[in-house]
Amino acid sequence: IVGFPGETEEQFQETLSLMREVKFDSVNTAAYSPRPNTPAADWTNQCSEEDKQSRLRRINDLNAEHASERRARMMGRTVEVLVEERNVKVPTQVMGRTTHG
Repeated sequence: IVGFPGETEEQFQETLSLMREVKFDSVNTAAYSPRPNTPAADWTNQCSEEDKQSRLRRINDLNAEHASERRARMMGRTVEVLVEERNVKVPTQVMGRTTHG
C-alpha cells in the first residue's frame, strides 16, 4: 500500500530501493484509501491523492520493468514446469512453477 498516512517520499524511496534489490516475482499494489471506523482514516497526515497516484504509478512501473527482465531471461530456454492450473479465461494458457528462475 502506497500513500499510507504519514508516508514520506524518503520512505517510499526506501520501498523502491528494496524492490530494486529483491526484484520480487510478484507484487500486489494499491494506493491507500481511508476506510470508515479505522484509526488511520482520522489521522491528519494523509497523503495527497496526487502523491498516492504518483507513487502507485512508479511502483507499478518498476514492477513491470522487473517482470520484463524475468521474461527476457527465460527467452529461448527450455525448462521443466509443474503445471498448477489452467487460465479459465484463456483455456490454452496454463500457470505453473519452475526451479529455473
